[in-house]
Amino acid sequence: MINRLRLSALVVPFALAAGAAALLSAVLVGGADTPDTVPSRDAVALRRYFAPDIALKDVQWEVFFTPEAPIGLELAGPTDFVTLIVVGVTVDPTATQRIAPAAASAPAFVVPNAKRRWLPQWSQRLIKSVVDEAALPAAAKCQGRTMPGVAFGTRHDGFVCTENGVVMYLVTLATPSD
Repeated sequence: MINRLRLSALVVPFALAAGAAALLSAVLVGGADTPDTVPSRDAVALRRYFAPDIALKDVQWEVFFTPEAPIGLELAGPTDFVTLIVVGVTVDPTATQRIAPAAASAPAFVVPNAKRRWLPQWSQRLIKSVVDEAALPAAAKCQGRTMPGVAFGTRHDGFVCTENGVVMYLVTLATPSD
């Protein structure tokens, strides 16, 4: 028993130092900016978290934490954000007509790790702009919204954007204050 305790006392700080070094390396190289994840294409499972108000097909989505945890350890802690990104092709092209361009500097919040490699390029640029400016770009066809949700409470802040019939929702499901 004592040997195991001594071993744990040595291994845990080493593992923490190795993890910190890996995180620092990822930040310096830029890997933390665009996590390499694979989105779900399961539209039925998406409905457990969120019900889009625009009918979508070819949907891709991901729920992720900030800070991000290693795969298999995705348990939200008291200081974590939980974010949902959904991208899909609209079933009805006229449905996006009600999404007007954002008001000049409409306030918006996006966690810094929201830019995902699987997102369309326009979505990645938009997310980067919102992270940098803390506002929706005036030229973007986006609307800030409080959206009904299924998981993590009843209402969620976020926004919806569209370009060429593709719709992106970015929804904050939980914040440190929840």
